Amino acid sequence: MSGVIVSLRILFMRRMLWVLLPTLAIGGALSYWYAAKNILESYDLNLLDDATDLVHQVQILAGGRLLLELPSAARQMLSANNDDDVIYAVWDSQQRMLLGTNELHLAMNKETFTERYSFKNLDMKGQRYRVIILQARLDNHPYFVSVAQTTHAVDHLLNNLLIGFLLFGGLLIIVAYLGIVLGVKRSLVPIEALRTAIANRAPQNFHPISETHAPSELQPIIYGVNELLLNLEKSVLNHRRFVADAAHQLRTPLAILRSKLEVGLSNLQQDKSQLLQELLTTTERASHLTSQLLSLARIENYGVIAPELKIVHLPTLLRNSSAHFIVPAENKHMELEFELCDCQIQGDALLLQELVANLLENAINYAGLHTTLKVILQKNSQGIELIISDNGVGVPDEVLNKLGQPFFRYQSQNTHGCGLGLAIAKEIVSLHNGKITFGKNIDSHGLYVTISLPN
Repeated sequence: MSGVIVSLRILFMRRMLWVLLPTLAIGGALSYWYAAKNILESYDLNLLDDATDLVHQVQILAGGRLLLELPSAARQMLSANNDDDVIYAVWDSQQRMLLGTNELHLAMNKETFTERYSFKNLDMKGQRYRVIILQARLDNHPYFVSVAQTTHAVDHLLNNLLIGFLLFGGLLIIVAYLGIVLGVKRSLVPIEALRTAIANRAPQNFHPISETHAPSELQPIIYGVNELLLNLEKSVLNHRRFVADAAHQLRTPLAILRSKLEVGLSNLQQDKSQLLQELLTTTERASHLTSQLLSLARIENYGVIAPELKIVHLPTLLRNSSAHFIVPAENKHMELEFELCDCQIQGDALLLQELVANLLENAINYAGLHTTLKVILQKNSQGIELIISDNGVGVPDEVLNKLGQPFFRYQSQNTHGCGLGLAIAKEIVSLHNGKITFGKNIDSHGLYVTISLPN
């Protein structure tokens, strides 16, 4: 079941909004709390100023009696405060009212105060009041001053403040959302450009994509795509070269076969046995080439579908594979020598048999008469090492680097090979995560092939 495809644009916007919206909400709430706190503190300070003004109007009479007299103008100023009602009460330590509203006096007498002044909310006369009570002393005669003011103005101010914060916050969210949409869209322009460049690229265009104006985050992707294009170009070129070489190689035996048939038909008196032998040789060459081409194509297909690896006992595999080459070696008066250690690896037995067969066939075909062919199997710190060497004619130094290329044959060698044996061997070694190297013996005679395989 395929997963749900999520747009990268939507994914970016979601993650940014998940951070932005809580941040704006928390920031707005903290800003409103801080502003409301300052408004309430200012409101309380006004109450404190009114209470302090009343304290300054208290006088002491003979006998320690306290007296508070306010001019009518002062009373009007004290009780007039915008839309709010202001009431006050002043009483001495004997609970005797000096001036003010008796209900406020009675409500405050029920409270216990330990500080010089304090604030509280009070419901009275069906309204909510903010109240301050202040303790004062005049010539060691304590008394109390209380001022209460309705909260209509401050409630109205806080409501307006809340509405303002909500409107401003909503507008800020809209602006931020539009900014995120625009920012994400502009940020994805390089990705869209890369997608367009890849989608509009012709199948035959393997030129690398420019990395000059790409953001640093896209550099690894572009680098990977360019590496893929380079590998594809190499693969396509190798495939074209392989097809061209294969067509050329197949054309040669087919042309010879046709020529022999034409000569035989033009001269029916020719020795038929000789003609048939020549036809058989040409057919065998074409059959061998076809078999090698099929083997190489099958092995290259393992690059997509990996072979099934099992435990392979290498000495047994080498003995069984070498048995088929004893007679061809004797026909060329060659000696086969074996030095095999007991070891095993994880591998494909059929592919490894084909590897050994190609290397032995190559050595027998190219080493020459009266030579010695050695097969050495040994262990080292990195794994297993297989060496197949001969003391034959060898090849020049400049040819060593070309060995293993498809259809490459050293021209001075008189053989009917098609140049695919070592290429097949190289592919098989690569499939087993190994390494193959070609070299010359110390005395510059012969050729040795070293194959290193992991345990």
